[in-house]
Formats: sequence, C-alpha cells, structure tokens
Amino acid sequence: MNGKPQLIQQESRIEPSSESNQGPELDTQLSRSPQAAGPPSWDGEGRDPLWGDRTLSPWLKPLIESLEESVILKDERGCWLLANQAALRLFQLIGVEYGGKTNHQLSQDYPLAQEILSADAESDQTAWELSTTIYHRVEWTAPSGELQSVDIKKTPLFNSDGTRQGTISVVWDPEVSDRLRVEEASRGTLGRQKDAMETIPDLMLYLKADGTILDCKNVPEQTTAIPPNFEIGLSIYEIWPLSIATEGMKYVLQALETGEVQTWEYEVTVHGKCYNREARIMACAEDRVVAILRDITDRKQAEAALEYVAQAVESASDAIAISDANGNHIYHNLAFSTLFEYGTVEELKAAGGPSILYTDPEVAREIFEAIAPGQSWIGSVEQRTRSGKIVQVLLRADAIKDPTGKIIGRIGISTNLTAQKQVEAALQQSKQKLSLHLEQTPLAVVEFNLHGEIVEWNPAAETIFGYSKGEILGQGMALLFPATEERDAGQRWQDLLEQKGGACSICENVRKDGQRTICEWYTTPLIDRHGETIAVASLAQDITERVRAEEAMRHQSDRERLVSRTLARIRQSLNLEEILNTAVSEVRQFLDCDRVVVYQIWPDQSGSVVTESVIPPWPSMLGQSFGEEIFPPSCYERYCNGRVKAIDDLKAANSPQCLIDFLQPFGVNGKMIAPLLHENRLWGILVAHQCNGIHHWQPFEIRGFEQLSTQLAIAIQQSTLFKQLEAANEELQRIASLDGLTQVANRRAFDECIHREWRRTIREHSMMSVILCDIDFFKLYNDTYGHQAGDTCLKQVAQAIADAVKRPADLVARYGGEEFAVILPHTNAEGAMQVAQTIRNQVKALRIHHAQSPVGYVSISLGVAVTLPRPQDSVEKLIRSADRALYEAKSLGRDRAVLAKYSA
Repeated sequence: MNGKPQLIQQESRIEPSSESNQGPELDTQLSRSPQAAGPPSWDGEGRDPLWGDRTLSPWLKPLIESLEESVILKDERGCWLLANQAALRLFQLIGVEYGGKTNHQLSQDYPLAQEILSADAESDQTAWELSTTIYHRVEWTAPSGELQSVDIKKTPLFNSDGTRQGTISVVWDPEVSDRLRVEEASRGTLGRQKDAMETIPDLMLYLKADGTILDCKNVPEQTTAIPPNFEIGLSIYEIWPLSIATEGMKYVLQALETGEVQTWEYEVTVHGKCYNREARIMACAEDRVVAILRDITDRKQAEAALEYVAQAVESASDAIAISDANGNHIYHNLAFSTLFEYGTVEELKAAGGPSILYTDPEVAREIFEAIAPGQSWIGSVEQRTRSGKIVQVLLRADAIKDPTGKIIGRIGISTNLTAQKQVEAALQQSKQKLSLHLEQTPLAVVEFNLHGEIVEWNPAAETIFGYSKGEILGQGMALLFPATEERDAGQRWQDLLEQKGGACSICENVRKDGQRTICEWYTTPLIDRHGETIAVASLAQDITERVRAEEAMRHQSDRERLVSRTLARIRQSLNLEEILNTAVSEVRQFLDCDRVVVYQIWPDQSGSVVTESVIPPWPSMLGQSFGEEIFPPSCYERYCNGRVKAIDDLKAANSPQCLIDFLQPFGVNGKMIAPLLHENRLWGILVAHQCNGIHHWQPFEIRGFEQLSTQLAIAIQQSTLFKQLEAANEELQRIASLDGLTQVANRRAFDECIHREWRRTIREHSMMSVILCDIDFFKLYNDTYGHQAGDTCLKQVAQAIADAVKRPADLVARYGGEEFAVILPHTNAEGAMQVAQTIRNQVKALRIHHAQSPVGYVSISLGVAVTLPRPQDSVEKLIRSADRALYEAKSLGRDRAVLAKYSA
C-alpha cells in the first residue's frame, strides 16, 4: 500500500432510497411515542451560530460533544461546522481553528492529516452523488508507520426543497461497524428519511430541569433501556424507582450548574432482569439537558470476568510471564516476582529480559524457535534467579493468538521443582533411615494386611504385648483385644478400612501373659497412587501408668474443686443462719451421706441441733438435745484439739450403748464428728450420719470434712464479729444522731432527714410540712433561774414536743439553743397546724413556773410551713417560710402557732 487512505469496496454498503432524493431538514421533528412533537429551537431566536438562519436541533451540539465516536458536521460546500474531540484526535486537528474550512484547506495547513482528510473528502462526494447513507472502510499509514483503519458512516442532509444542506459523518473502529450494520439491517431501509440523530445508536432523552421528558430518540423495540410505562411528558420520578430518579436528578442539576458532561452508571431492573446502564448528561439550554443512555451490561460482565481472571493469575502459585509478539516482556505475576526476585517488568527488562533467566542459552533458543510458529513447549529446565540461585522449574510455553489465529504474544508458566527434586533426593535417604527408626522407636509399629493379619511387628511391640515377631506374624488383630470385644473386631476393622485419614483411639489390650494394658493407638490406611487401600499401619504406646495417674489426679482435682466450691458458698454470706444451712447442705453432697447437722453448745453447757440437711426417709433431728450421758462436758476438752473423729460402724466400734440407743431411732449406723471452735472454746460440732448401710470413710473424705469444718468455724466467727460490728455501728449512729442534752435528734440528723424526705415526697408527689418552735423568753428564764434549771426546762419541753408527734416518719430535732424543729412528711396545712397546737398545749400543760413571762409559766411559739415539693423548688425555701411564720408568731405576742403563707 502506498500510504494513501483507500476505500475498500468489499466492506462498503450503499443504502437504497425508498421515496425520493429529498431528506428531512435538521430541524425536523424527532420521533416520539405515542405521538410526535417538535423540539425547541437551537437558541431563543431559532438561529444556529454555525449554519446562520438554518435551525439545529437542541440535541445536536451537546450530543456530538459527548459521544465517544468521532462525529463531524459539514455544510453543503464541505466546510467543517462542528466536530467532537474524538474526531479532532483522529484527524490530528486538536487545537486547530477548523470552522468554515474544507478538507482541502485543512490538509494544506496541516499535512499530518492530509491522507485521511483527502479520503474523507472523497467519501463526501460519493455520498452526494448517491444521495444516501454509505458505509466504507478507510486504511492509511500513520506517521509511526503503523497501518490503521476506520469505518465511516456518511449521511448527506437535504433541505426541504431538495438542495444540499450538509453531511454528518460518524467514524467507528472496524469491530464496531459490524454491529452497526446488523442494527441498520434490522431497522429496514431508512433512505433519505433518516434524521441526523438516527446516526447515534444510543437511546437519547431530552429533559427539563425538573426531570420532565420532553422528547426521545432511538427507543429500542424491547423496553430494556427504559421501563414499560415510559411516555413523553412524564417525569423521571414516574417511570423509574425513586432511588434511581433521585440520583439521576443530581447529575441533571450538576450538568446545568457546571456546563460539563456528567457520566453516571446505574442498575435498573426490567421484567425481573437486572441491566447496567451508562448515562451521559449534558446541558443544551439554560434549563434543558440531553441524556444519552447506553446499555453497558455486557461490558460490566466482561469487566467482572476480566477482574476474576486477573485475580486468578495474580493468586496463582505458578510463575506466569507474558511477552508481546516481538518477544518483549510485558507482564509477570506475583509468583514470578517471588521465584525469580524481579519485582517489576522494568527490572527484568533492564537486566536483559527473560532470556537471562536460562542457564543454558541453547535451551532458551530451542524454546523460542518452538513457540515462534505457534507451537507449544513443555519441559524441565534450570533457571537462574536475580541473586544467582539456580532453580529447577517445569516450563510450559505457548503462543497467544487472536480470534483470526494471528500470534499476538507468548506466555510462559513455570512450576518450581526445586523442592520436589530435593524431596526425591531425600526420599532414598529416608528409606534407609526408616528401618533404623522401626527398630529403635519406643512405639509399637504394627502393620495389618487387608484380611486383618499382622504382617509387621517391631521390637517395641514385642516389649509391650509380649509376643515375638515369629509368634505374632499371620495372627489376627483380635489376639490383642479382650475376648469380650471380639464381636466388635469386625466392625472395628471395617471402620479402619473406610476412614479417610488417621484416627487416634485408646483401647484396653491383652498381653501374652493375660495381663490387661491400656494403649493409645494411632491408625491410618495405606493408600497407593490409584487411591486404593493396600494395608493398615498402626502405632501403639503403653499408657497404662499414665492413665492411672491421670485418673488419680482427676479424682483429686474433683475433690479439690468440690471443697473449693463448698468453701466459696459458705463464705458467700455473713448471716449465720444462711452460713449454717449452706454448710450442712454442701457437706452432705460432698460426703454423699444421709444426714449432716450442726449441734450448737450454749453458754450453760447444754446444746441442741440448730441446722440440718437430711434425705428421706430418715427422720429429722432438728431441735434435738444430747443428754450428758450421750455428750458429757468432759468431751468438750477432747474436741477442742480440733481433730475429726470418724466411725464406720457404731456397733463394731464398741460405742457406748446409750449413744447407740439414742441414735437408733434416727437410723444412724456410722458417723463423723468435727469440732467448731470459736475464740478457743467449743462453739459446737459438725456431725455427718450414714444411715443406709455401712460407710467406710475414706482418707480424702476425712481430710475434706476437717477442712470444711475449719472453714465453717471461721465463717461462724466472722458472722459473730460482723453482727457485733453492726450493733456497734447502730449504736454509734444513734449517738451521732441525738442531741446529748434533750435526747431528741440533733441538727445533723435534722438536715439529713429533711433532704431525704424532700426527695421522697417529690417522687411520691405528696405534701410536706415543717414546724419551727422557740421557747418564749428563755434567756430571761436562764438569767432568773440559772443554766442548770434551763437545761432541765429544755429536756421537759423536748419530751413534750416528742410526745405530741405520733407517726414513725415524723422527726423532732433540736434546731438551735432553745429552738426545736419538727418534720412532718405527707402532712397538709390542716394536719400541721393540729400538730402545732398539740405541741403548744403539751408545753403549756407542763406548768413550768416563769416569773418573767407575761403568762407566768413557760410557753412556746411555733411557725408552720407547708408545700407540695417540686424538682425546681428547694427545701431551704420551706425552712425560711417556717422561720418567717415563727417571727410573726413572736411579733403577735408569742404563745401561739402561725401558718406561713408559702407559695412554691
């Protein structure tokens, strides 16, 4: 080829006309469903800035700018009017002022594009001559020397009078042109009736800024791109799900605001099937946008598939390398980087390429010559890593071909055989060592054939089971197990043959001398290369002593846990009754006996059973006392040494007859006694009874019983001390809350009580009253009769006030020197005044002589305040109200009670 773009005729197709040579103007109405309506003009005046008086559809310019395909609009003279960026890149005119220039003028000014511009001009002329859309393929040689080709769809446009209006060209990659031809054939002959927008193969919507659909183009026959309820004039909110419509409006507004093309991908479900869509949205007027909707479902699926393939290649354990058709290394995966220590493609290229990996250049040449014509090569080769280490790999090399069979690259897959070779070398050595291990291992090695007969027997097996190798070979496996398990031998053997891997078990076995031994067996089937079981191998270890030791330790551990749990439950409480009830219950369970009691010894040396745990049908001993003949005081000193006494059988132990006779109604055959000491004296005894048969008390039971009794004694002592401490604290609290002189509550107790009652009445939404009392002319009384008489007077008045206050929740307190205060929770004004008058009368009834008082005896003034407490109020306000009422009572002449006019 001479480098000039040429038309390839066998790829061209001329679309025949159906009616006349005339076609619609560019402002012809766009197709609609179900009826048609004309779109708005290019601008407000109906003029196009490029074509003068001729109006362009408002779809056109933004559509052309947003398309990925190359699109060119020319006038009737062949002058360029509008081209998108894809076309400018193809014709090498980026940044060129092309408007109003012909292909000939552009090729003179920009010779780099001369060849393709000339070919495009020829196709213009062909389209005008034929007056219909044509398809053709153009090939040319690029400046780089590479052969390039494109397919062009050229459509001539006519005015209504039949005169030439212009042309529109759409340029595709050759692979895309095949799809377009199929699409055009399915739509039938369009001829000169084609609208300029029909050259765009995507669904297009013309929208208002509020989402209303004004027009549409290229609606497919199957409604997979849009919902079935699609109709011109509806809002996108009426045809799409709310989430999709809301997101789409976001891009519409962004396109109007920024003036830039917005690209948006979304998923939509139509007829139960999910589709992937790509929308490109661009502004075409102040409040209008064009949306191009393209089905990208296949692309998304292909991308996902490619992603899976890429992940698989990267995660492959084999080293994979790919080169282009010229042998240039272009890719390798992570396993390749790990094996050969070249992290990136550039590192390997800089080192000399994949050929440097081979230790033998002849082998590298042989491989390349084999795959150059498209054949495969497989074999084991030695290769060298970046650090110089030699590795043995299994290499599979092959050519990569495109669908036409053309070789476009090569791939090599390397499996590291270094470890395998090392294993093979070590295998022989391992076989030599195996025999030595079998002879020296302390484990019994036993091999059975498929009939269950012993075919291998090492010295350790002779030691464990007592049979020599000569005696045992050929014998069945049942010989090693007790006769009681012979019936299970067949099932055991079948399980061994069917298991997929090794199995571990602990079994009781029989030695040659008849003694029983416990062995731990690890058994596994021996599988050949075809997956068939050929034998069963077993390892056995004598663990008799270990099992017995573990069993003893387990029993010891169980006992210790039981004692610890019992002790923990005994210590959970400081209440003596709870401690004793818990102790007898836990001890009875620990000893698994029939009855446990606690016998307490009183200060007068008598005693009785205070706590008991007994199981039916044995009678209760609760409250039972032991006479001196049964439990004489002389025994107390013997028990004070803290020792436990255990009797398995009362009659066999030569126990006193009186004791046997006393315990006989209660069914006691054996017993165990432990003292409970408190402050070096015998507080009582803990007694366990066995009624059902004879119980032989074991050493661990005696030790545990002794330990529990010791801890129970400590718990009793702690409970006693806690009770004494509680009593002391109560007395201290009482003393701290009383006024030392009058023996009513002091000021501290008053403050605590009034705040506590204030919070409680708020919660309960009830009334609360306070009375402040002051002895009239008390200073004169002290001056006249002396302070000793004054103290006596205070005591009498305090007692009179306390006698007047009846309810437990009420509180009388000494508030100051001669002042007293009364807190009356849940009391209204009427009740508070009644209590105040009772206090006044009680004090008056004392008739304490007071010569300096106008009434001649001691009297009292009272201030009463009442409120319904609220969270926003304060108790101090209530006290101040009572104080003001007291002041008013004194101002009015004393010896009276005044109710405060308090308001919250």
